[in-house]
Amino acid sequence: MNRIHAMGALLSALLMAGDNAWTAVPDQEAAKLKSELTPLGGERAGNKEGTIPAWDGGYSKVPPGYKSGQPRPDPFAGESPAFSITAANMAEYASKLVPFNTYTIDPNGTATLASSALNEFTLPYYIKGGTPESLKDGVYFEVLQAVTGPPFRAGELLMFHDQLDNARPAWQYLVGQRRVRRAPTICCDTPNFVNSGVDFFDQAFVFMGPIDRYDWKILGKKELYIPYNTNRYVMAHDKDVIGPHFANPDYVRWELHRIWEVEGTVRTGQRDVRPRRKIYFDEDTYIAVIDNAWDGNGTLWHTSIGFPFIEFEVPAIGMEVFLTMDLIKGTYTSTPIGDQTVQIKVEEPWPDNYYTPEALARKGVR
Repeated sequence: MNRIHAMGALLSALLMAGDNAWTAVPDQEAAKLKSELTPLGGERAGNKEGTIPAWDGGYSKVPPGYKSGQPRPDPFAGESPAFSITAANMAEYASKLVPFNTYTIDPNGTATLASSALNEFTLPYYIKGGTPESLKDGVYFEVLQAVTGPPFRAGELLMFHDQLDNARPAWQYLVGQRRVRRAPTICCDTPNFVNSGVDFFDQAFVFMGPIDRYDWKILGKKELYIPYNTNRYVMAHDKDVIGPHFANPDYVRWELHRIWEVEGTVRTGQRDVRPRRKIYFDEDTYIAVIDNAWDGNGTLWHTSIGFPFIEFEVPAIGMEVFLTMDLIKGTYTSTPIGDQTVQIKVEEPWPDNYYTPEALARKGVR
């Protein structure tokens, strides 16, 4: 499968299962997936207050006339917000909110293009017949990024493989050199040059990449408001969703969901500029929807937020649109896709030699 919708579930399962990621569960537990649990292990029943509805199979019908790659329609276009949470009334909802401080992000509200690119993804595990044992060299995620803008960067290529052993070999094709080189470290707390260094590489898609720098602890499950079914946000023009301090709230849809709260602290013998972080996983999909990261002084530094949306033709909930706020510098990076003529398109799997250094060299044009 050439896309990224399922990656969050796979990565989250690895993170939450630790070294026993592929250990089988007892038959009686597995049987619950057909009764009280959803296929991904979430609770089918709604909550007792009725504010979280029971799971009924989700959105699995493709809207008439829709084809993969087109902007996905918003099935909630006609609904009105049930209520608004503001600075004036947020105390009433404190138990349902992920804790973070509010800062002014870029007082001028100026947005500058850092990168425009075409991303291609393949998840070998989700190709028909895929198993953990069938993954060549343990590669569960393959990425190829072709930069198209701004002009001085157009033509750059970046490719990497994520492996079950937490390795991430990577290659670059740099404009002017006309050759492929092994890329420097593009994981963990390395500043993300794709986004002009505002965030770090493992904050792409809220949380992505090797997980072995931290000791992870599941703090428990709670009900929190998170962005969800945000098709309106995804299909809107970039200028409409990029606000001066945060994503334009008029386009962000929130739902109350059951969330797993996971805390990471830097493992003994490892280092990271963010010694502590908390990641919030949606129980329905196990997608990481929010990541809070603290600096060495214990100050909340980065908050990453994802915007899950419905991909009818898969069918699945995808999460390719996200933002990361640097709460100390007062900046943020955003990755809207509304201006793209072709958005996220599901393709047949590429051949085995597609994500290789040799193939990358053939793609170079400058």
